[in-house]
Amino acid sequence: MPIEEYYSGRKADIYVYVNPRGDALVSDFIEGLAPSEQKKIVRLIKYLGDRGEIQNVEKFRLEEKPIYALKSYQIRIPCFCLPQQVKRTLVLTHGFIKKSPKMPTSELEKAKNIQREIVSNLKH
Repeated sequence: MPIEEYYSGRKADIYVYVNPRGDALVSDFIEGLAPSEQKKIVRLIKYLGDRGEIQNVEKFRLEEKPIYALKSYQIRIPCFCLPQQVKRTLVLTHGFIKKSPKMPTSELEKAKNIQREIVSNLKH
């Protein structure tokens, strides 16, 4: 399956998408951020894993079913929940810097395509 574990929390497991070339897009994105931004986003990911959810819509919100976004200022990491898992399981698809008020359609479509790919692999 094209995902690898990133963080296993008390309430949720967090995975990252790995593309066919073997690149973990979210991991690469986070590594490219300034150290202070890396700390903020990793803290947010761990919080999500430990709590299973984030109530603050400034940090986590549904963009368009089934895609959510982790948010830290202009940093966005789209994600989705894997269906029918014993423990809540989220897959982080990729990361980008938001430049407009809404999530760009191209980024949303990229996340949806990754979600469809992973869910279809689960069924096989």
